[in-house]
Amino acid sequence: MIAQLLHIKRIRADKADKAVQQQEYRVSHASAFVLKAEQTVKEYHHWREQEEERRFAKAKQSTVLLKELETLRQEIALLREREAELKQKSAEAKKALEEEQRLLQDKKKAALQAHKTTEKFIQLYEQEQAEKELLAQHQEELEQEEFRTVAVM
Repeated sequence: MIAQLLHIKRIRADKADKAVQQQEYRVSHASAFVLKAEQTVKEYHHWREQEEERRFAKAKQSTVLLKELETLRQEIALLREREAELKQKSAEAKKALEEEQRLLQDKKKAALQAHKTTEKFIQLYEQEQAEKELLAQHQEELEQEEFRTVAVM
């Protein structure tokens, strides 16, 4: 009975270990995604500033109509809006990473608990085996004693 329960506990501990490994992969993937998102924001910010400077310099070199100035303002607003979207995606990626890390900690705790339970069942199994061995030795001694008693008569 204890052997069967021990087998089940070992299976559960193995499953918990696999869940930890899978979650570690998810954390790694989410971390890489965050780094990529942050790099994209950084690169876009640098490019946007250069692009704004280029467009302003071009506008300064020529006579600009009010309509063209309004168009330039709208284009720059779109560039800044795109940067804000990238920052938002980066923030969402960070939040997702934090959630994946929290789940990893939960799964590590569950795996640790599964291993502790398995260890308890290993101890119970070893104790049961030792008791069976003692009982078998005692039974053998009784049988030998009985045999000696019968042989003496």
